[in-house]
Amino acid sequence: MQVKMENLIGYFFPGECYEKVVSDYNFFDADCLKFALARWLSLSVVLGSIAVKLPQIIKILRSNSTENLSYMVNLLELAACTFPVCYNYAKEFPFRTWGESFFVGIQVVIIIMLMCMVRKQMSFLLVFVPTYCGLVWYLTSEYVPMNVLMTLQGSVVFLVIGSRMTQILTTYQSGTTGQLSFITAFMTWMGTAARVFTTIQETQDLLILTTFLVSTTVNTLVLFQFYWYWNVPMKTIDQKKKE
Repeated sequence: MQVKMENLIGYFFPGECYEKVVSDYNFFDADCLKFALARWLSLSVVLGSIAVKLPQIIKILRSNSTENLSYMVNLLELAACTFPVCYNYAKEFPFRTWGESFFVGIQVVIIIMLMCMVRKQMSFLLVFVPTYCGLVWYLTSEYVPMNVLMTLQGSVVFLVIGSRMTQILTTYQSGTTGQLSFITAFMTWMGTAARVFTTIQETQDLLILTTFLVSTTVNTLVLFQFYWYWNVPMKTIDQKKKE
C-alpha cells in the first residue's frame, strides 16, 4: 500500500518535486503545483476521452438517424486524431499527453461505421475499415521518416479548421444541430482547452500547442451554435426542410 502511494505521489510530483513534497513537506512550490495540475488534467482528459463520443453514438443508435452528420466532417476529424497519435508515438511522448486522440479516433471510426449502416452504404464501409487500418500501420512503422510525420502533424491545424467549419456551415444551413450531441461538443471543448496548459507544461511542442489553440477556438464556435439554435421551434426546422 505504501509503495502504491509513493508511486501515486511520484506520478503527480516527478523528479525534484517528489523530494520537495515528501522530504521537505513543501506542498506549495509553484512549479511543482503546475506539474501536478498538468498531470491531473492530462489524466482527466485521457480518461474522459474514453467516452467523449459515447453520447453521439447513443443518439445515433436511439434515433436510427444521422441527420447533420457528415462523412467529410468525421473523416477530417479522424485524420486530425490519427496524425497526432502517429507523431506523438514516433516522438515517444508519454501516452498521457496524447491518449485522448487515440480513444477519440476509435470512437470516430465507430460513428463512421454507424453512418454507413444507417444509410445502408456497406460498400463504403468495406473499403474504409481495411484502408484505415493499413494507413495507421504504415504511419506507425519505421518506413515513414520523422519529417513526413511533422508535416502531417502540422496539417492537423487545417484539418481541425476544415472539420469544424464544415460542421458549423452544415448546422447554419439546416438551422438546427440535428443529431449532434451537446455533451460531446462540450467535453471536446473542455479537453482541447485543458490540453493547451498540459502541452505547455509537459512537451513544449509548438506544433501540438498550435493545434490545441486552434481547436479550442473553433470548438467554442460549435458550442455557440448549440446556444443559438437551442430553442429553435420544430415548425421552423420542418419549414426549412420543405424549402
